[in-house]
Amino acid sequence: MDRPTQLRTAATTSLLEIFRTGIPKRFNKEATILGSDVEPDGVYLIEQGHVKAYLIRDTGEEAVHAILGPGNIFPIIWAFKGARRGLFYEAVDSVLLWMLPVAQFRRITNSSLDTAQLLTSQLIEQLDMYIHRLNNLGYKRARDRIIYRLLVLALRFGVKRADGVLINVKLTQQDIAESINVARESVARELERLKAQHILSYDKRLIVIHDLEQLGLELSDSASVTLSTIKETLR
Repeated sequence: MDRPTQLRTAATTSLLEIFRTGIPKRFNKEATILGSDVEPDGVYLIEQGHVKAYLIRDTGEEAVHAILGPGNIFPIIWAFKGARRGLFYEAVDSVLLWMLPVAQFRRITNSSLDTAQLLTSQLIEQLDMYIHRLNNLGYKRARDRIIYRLLVLALRFGVKRADGVLINVKLTQQDIAESINVARESVARELERLKAQHILSYDKRLIVIHDLEQLGLELSDSASVTLSTIKETLR
């Protein structure tokens, strides 16, 4: 395990110890954790599972803003500013959360420099997620958006194994499409094309990328920065 990964793991463990003084909450797949018009009952940390944050467009379609995983905290902007952004939070799979009342969360943050530093690290991680999202939407072609999204998912949820990198979160083609504003059919076609080229395959509904280098070369411009970051993280 490289040093950046060790630091992230240590930070997650430390935050988990703090949040375990709160209330455990479990949610089944597709359960709504927070609605857009509901005042949150506290601040959540994910111990197990994944949560998607999304908006509902005027057309009724979902616009996925982020996929959150173990160690992530939400709704983090509301926790500090009291501002709700109209987001829904939904369980992608079976989820175990720990909830701290917001007053307790703020008290701990204000009274402990170590905790404040841990939360700063968390904020930076979530900012990085949104930077990748902006980069992703900067591509004009659906094909490029899909490939870049796969690279970012490998960066965030990738598990290295003998035959490549397993993206260890069960996302549907619709989830991927809604996170990058393309049609689900485009995602289906691109995944099938990459599968036919033996760049990726499936293992119990999870995507396995067999050739990160080739996947990066499929982009219309260079993905070298993303690829090097993935390799460093998974080393």
